[in-house]
Formats: sequence, C-alpha cells, structure tokens
Amino acid sequence: MIQARENFGKAAAIAWLLFLLIVLLGLLNFAVSRRIASVENRVAARRSPPARLRRHRQLIAGIRSGAVKG
Repeated sequence: MIQARENFGKAAAIAWLLFLLIVLLGLLNFAVSRRIASVENRVAARRSPPARLRRHRQLIAGIRSGAVKG
C-alpha cells in the first residue's frame, strides 16, 4: 500500500512538470507569433500609401483595358 502512494507522488510530480512544459511552449509560441505579426506590420507600414494607390489604379486600368483578368 505504501508503494502505491509513492507512485502517486511521482505521477503528480511528472504531471506538474508536463503542465509547466506545455505552458512554457504555449508562451513561446505566443511570443514568436506576436513577433512575426509585428514584423509584417512594419513591412506594410514601409510601403507608402501613394505607392499602394498607384498600384491599385494600375490594376484597375489593366482590368478595364482587358490586359488583366479580374
């Protein structure tokens, strides 16, 4: 009977370690995801609005002329 209680203690310790490992992996994933998203926002911010507007107008003109299929 005492042997069984010792095993429950080991199982509880392992469960806590696994729980902490999962939490750490989740936090790491969250941090990496935020970093990737912030880099994408910085790249999008570097493009000037007039350049995007100019590309949009060129695309619309190409669709209207039949050069580009929408």
